[in-house]
Amino acid sequence: MQAPGPPSTTLVADENEANRALAQGPDLGRLFQSAPGCYVVLTPELVIVAASDAYLNVTMTRREDIVGQPIFTAFPVNPDGPTSRAEVDLRASVSRVIATGRPDTLPVHKYDIRRAKDGGA
Repeated sequence: MQAPGPPSTTLVADENEANRALAQGPDLGRLFQSAPGCYVVLTPELVIVAASDAYLNVTMTRREDIVGQPIFTAFPVNPDGPTSRAEVDLRASVSRVIATGRPDTLPVHKYDIRRAKDGGA
């Protein structure tokens, strides 16, 4: 997917054209990508299917590099870091969500994110 551009306005010439434009609905993917919060959407198998621009900025990643990747492949555990329960806890949380159909809250985990390939911040 390509990063969203600036918002646009479509002017229509007649009622039929307006009805066709309304039937298409909003571009929800573009709305999600441009949301101000850091959001990532995962499958039950923890594969990344979408990420907001803010998430990409904070994690110093590009959409085309992480979408379709298991989250712990896109963000591997730091082998030199302290032992983390992040992966175990995330998998358990997803299992609870699937089992109950209800939201689940995880405690905050320290999790190292590698620098961007281009040596960015």
